[in-house]
Amino acid sequence: MMADRSGEITYKGKSTESVLSNVTSFDEDNLAIAIRTFNKFTLIDKYWDESIFNHLLGRALPPRIVKGLFICSDVLQSGRVVCSDFIITLSGIASGPLPHRIMNFTHVWDTAGKGYLTAEEVTQLYEDCDIPENCRTLITDGETITASDIGVWAMSNPDVSFAISRIVFLLVHVLLEMPLLQSNVELYPHFSEYFKYIVEHVNPENFDMWIILSQRTYALMLDPGNMITKDDTETDLCIEKTFVLKHPQSKSVYVLRKNLRYKEDFFAVPLKLFRMVMGSRSDEFIHRSTCQLSNVASDFQFPDDWYSPKPTNSYFFDLYPPVICFIRRSPSKDYVLFVLIVVPRCASIYEYFARTQNTEQLALSYRLRLIMRDGEHREDIIGDHQTVADLGCITEGAILIEERSSLRDNWPVYSPFGSSENEEPVNTETPSNDSEEKLPTGLMNKGLTCYLNSVIQCLGNLEFSKKFFVKDTTLSLQRLGIQPKTDLHNALADVFTVLWEKKRQYLDPTTFYHVFLNRTSDFPMYQQHDASEALNCLLEILHNDLRIQINERLKNDDPETRSPKDFWKLQRYKNGTTPISYFCEGVVISELMCGSCHHNSPTFEPFVIHNLPLDNVTELEIKFIIVNEENTQYEVRYKYIPPTLTLEQFLNDVAQELSFPTERLFFYYANRRCDLLYQDNVNRDFLISKYFENGKQEKPFVVYRIPILSSSNSLSPRFSMCFQLLARENPKNGSFGLSSAGYPMLKHFPPGISRAGIYDSIFQIFKNMKSLFANAKEKHRSQALHDKEKDEYPFHLIYLDSDGQNCPLPHHQQNCYGCIIPIDNTPFDFSVSPNIGILWKVIPFCLFYRNIIFVLHTRNEKEFTEVLSRPLNSHISLCDCLAKTMYPEHLDDPIDCGGCKTKCYMTKSMKLFLAPPVFIISLKRFTRRNYGYVKDSRPVTFPLDNFDICRYMHDTAPAPGKYKCTGFIEHTGGMGSGHYVAYIRQNDKWYCLNDDNCTIIDQSQLKTDDAVLIFYELMHVEPTLISTHPFSDVLKKEAKIMTLIQNSRDSELYLQ
Repeated sequence: MMADRSGEITYKGKSTESVLSNVTSFDEDNLAIAIRTFNKFTLIDKYWDESIFNHLLGRALPPRIVKGLFICSDVLQSGRVVCSDFIITLSGIASGPLPHRIMNFTHVWDTAGKGYLTAEEVTQLYEDCDIPENCRTLITDGETITASDIGVWAMSNPDVSFAISRIVFLLVHVLLEMPLLQSNVELYPHFSEYFKYIVEHVNPENFDMWIILSQRTYALMLDPGNMITKDDTETDLCIEKTFVLKHPQSKSVYVLRKNLRYKEDFFAVPLKLFRMVMGSRSDEFIHRSTCQLSNVASDFQFPDDWYSPKPTNSYFFDLYPPVICFIRRSPSKDYVLFVLIVVPRCASIYEYFARTQNTEQLALSYRLRLIMRDGEHREDIIGDHQTVADLGCITEGAILIEERSSLRDNWPVYSPFGSSENEEPVNTETPSNDSEEKLPTGLMNKGLTCYLNSVIQCLGNLEFSKKFFVKDTTLSLQRLGIQPKTDLHNALADVFTVLWEKKRQYLDPTTFYHVFLNRTSDFPMYQQHDASEALNCLLEILHNDLRIQINERLKNDDPETRSPKDFWKLQRYKNGTTPISYFCEGVVISELMCGSCHHNSPTFEPFVIHNLPLDNVTELEIKFIIVNEENTQYEVRYKYIPPTLTLEQFLNDVAQELSFPTERLFFYYANRRCDLLYQDNVNRDFLISKYFENGKQEKPFVVYRIPILSSSNSLSPRFSMCFQLLARENPKNGSFGLSSAGYPMLKHFPPGISRAGIYDSIFQIFKNMKSLFANAKEKHRSQALHDKEKDEYPFHLIYLDSDGQNCPLPHHQQNCYGCIIPIDNTPFDFSVSPNIGILWKVIPFCLFYRNIIFVLHTRNEKEFTEVLSRPLNSHISLCDCLAKTMYPEHLDDPIDCGGCKTKCYMTKSMKLFLAPPVFIISLKRFTRRNYGYVKDSRPVTFPLDNFDICRYMHDTAPAPGKYKCTGFIEHTGGMGSGHYVAYIRQNDKWYCLNDDNCTIIDQSQLKTDDAVLIFYELMHVEPTLISTHPFSDVLKKEAKIMTLIQNSRDSELYLQ
């Protein structure tokens, strides 16, 4: 039997909304709105706890109504409300004939589920619904009041039915923002009266945002046939006011007149209520917010001329929020108006400004300074979270936007209007105690050549450059019988000579640029270029110009049996040797290990510049779910992990917290194929961060606790992933597909179990879940659910392959996601279907089982609070970047194995095998995404001294000494408009070389965040580094050549 997505198997692909609409009075549109509003406040999946429930409803409804709604909706009595249960409760009190709505609403006060109200509960109903005194006639001594009694009483008293139904209207159509569709209007024949009552009885503390209407506009709005416009209100309530600057670009804002009378001159309509009627047109009208006195200055006194009567509680309508003029400087250094904004008194100034204005036209970095407050001149820098109230601003203010092009630059000096001062001068003078020391020589920018200037400065500052980039080097090569190309080398040597002499303030490098650009066409003038690519091109040309061929033969001439080391040596001999290859070239060993036979296949990859990606190396916040051994409890946890945490270390931490053996934990990730997950759980030495996309966790991790099966705790092949699935219809093309209906279950099945036994075993899990809620209330459950529970099972089981995604059975049916497993006594063949799909029948799943599964999620509140309160570390560590590239990675596709001669899944690992004396690292900040390149601007930290790379070296390679940073290049700005600046170290002092401008800078003030190229040199080269290395025979020959070049001695003996 095929799962062909038809009939009883799929229920025509019904969604949650369509199922609920068949068992409630809401249509699908209203259900979609309710679910969307509900989920807006959901922190985990699809349920609310009581605090979130109060947050949504508590300000506008009496506390007893909110608590009663929560208890009625908590069908499972778990202390949490599930989406579908809440909607069923809501639809019962918001739809249908008015008597039914009123009768269902009385359950809110019957929190114990007695079926009647006591005299005390009826009194509470009077108070909560504001029933008129003359209508409070229900209570008689010794009697209980049923829902039918209340329905008859309400329908016989129009004032009572109006009072109760307007509460329902407020709850559904205002608080949950359901639009008042034509079908809903028929349910509320007294809509205008509801609207009027809510507006005239609402208090400032009930809502956050309001629409301010004049008395005339409000009267027009009460008649649905009238068309209202903002002009009516502006004419009646507003005055025009030009603010602060008498400037041609100044604009006007509208402010309300003073001494207004509440409910006479103006009315405040809750924004949600107004939007329900006017839709998107609400944006045209005057918005004002609620303000709490405690959020304003402690000495704040409500002004007498604002509006009357004065507020008697702690909240008031902020009718007169301060008008703020934001000012910026033009290129001519004049002060010009940027924008006028009415800023809510208690809103964060930075957040509100960024949210309402296009800040892309501002510089990369900006800050705000208060320069005027209610006519008083100020010079105050505004803090990140300060509000207008914090600044003590009552009516008006002016804020200056101060900009700088990069984080390295100084902020401009504030000067009052009319002052000729512009910016802080950059400190270019050498401190007095170093006045005799010469500053390094700068290089003129010849038209967007900062990329090459910075490369030359850092390259010339290396010790090996001072030994080999001199004109004598070419003479030494000629004595060795080599005929090198000398134009580029000698031009560069001429530049280095001037830089080392330090006799000039700056040098014009035109000659070198002409030579370099004649040798390559990749870097045309007057265009932006990448410094790393320029450095790589320069070193490659110099190597080819100066290389010495080593005439050496390998002992093994057979390519079929030649080892990877012999291949590397052969390539090295062919490429020849130069000072660049000897000092700058390192080697990375890449090893592929077979997951079946553990055969290891190494390859050696040389590099001159080590390219290092930055992806996903910041501190990671993860969410993971721990499932108990019975698959009936899901505990949600949160924590921060370092980017170098392996799966083994992660599971060890979890096992320690649970006091549970690590070997009985199974790790699952939704986007990972099942067969690869089993490989991951066998070999757990890869990084957790490999599952993150762009630093974000797409779905939670799941950690299963495996029950004890035998003396061996290892994973059994009879463990199957049981995926919970729902059939869904694509409304665009009518096709069907399967979507996830919850987290899968890791289930062990005994040998020889029948196909019917599989059904019973899985159904028993859900029976165990239901047994945890034996006291669940039945009054809101639909008859449709009771009918479907007469079925033997609320789901079908389908075959799934090792990927957990397709049908494993051989047939010609197209688009088969899995064939139905028959219910019979035939033994189940796990070799055909290692995984199982639980294809839910839609009605029982949506109306009951879905709720149970969601409620069984528990959350560690302490961990959750710590995650919310702890800021993420935005800095990236160079060491973490290196560590990430060196950790093993499981390849997704099988590869031919040289050991077992079959396609197998491989584990790839990379380590440094040969550490060069000069270690140049390029941070890959520019990546291609969506048909273009973008820059990764995250700050990077890296060591300046004693950089130890031993932990990144291969076990068979000797560890080098420690490195010292001799310079680095930073890139500020974005793509197509950036600038390169070099920083170099000389005599333990740091210098900033910005083209022809050179300044000394203290190490504590170095700005390393924007580095793109980092230059390291070994502090001490140990002789054993060559003698004990597996490539020692090659390295010794090259070392001898370097000595001969440096000493300018004849070496004909060697060439023989």
